[in-house]
Amino acid sequence: MKKHYIIAGMVLFMLALSVTQAQSSQEKMSLKGAVEQLFKSCKGNDYRGVAEKTVYTGNNQKRNFKAPLNPNSTNEKKKAKRISRKISALIMVADNYSIKSITKRSDSNADKYYVKVEFGSGKQSISTELVFIKSGGKFLLYEIN
Repeated sequence: MKKHYIIAGMVLFMLALSVTQAQSSQEKMSLKGAVEQLFKSCKGNDYRGVAEKTVYTGNNQKRNFKAPLNPNSTNEKKKAKRISRKISALIMVADNYSIKSITKRSDSNADKYYVKVEFGSGKQSISTELVFIKSGGKFLLYEIN
């Protein structure tokens, strides 16, 4: 009887592990899509699109870490432009880019997803880390390291 409980426990553990791996795999695909969409908006100088893909961080506690930037706000649109120009500069000096790693870390504000992107040109490369937060079922850019 004890043996059956051990086997049942092992089966439940394996099922839980496979569900966790499926979720993280799905999160990784969603993050890759978020990076692609962000880069597309940056390349096209679509500041509204960049704003909608960037999380608000500021004094408004109702929006802080929960909502995207407001492209109709002058200050928030300026932030979107700065982000777009920074990412566009990386894209323009590179022949290609690839996502090297995705790491999830939690802190007091939210779960943060660290996406390491490597931009390559010939034998040279530049790495940067994009940090995303999941809000409203979407991944929004939090910062660029």
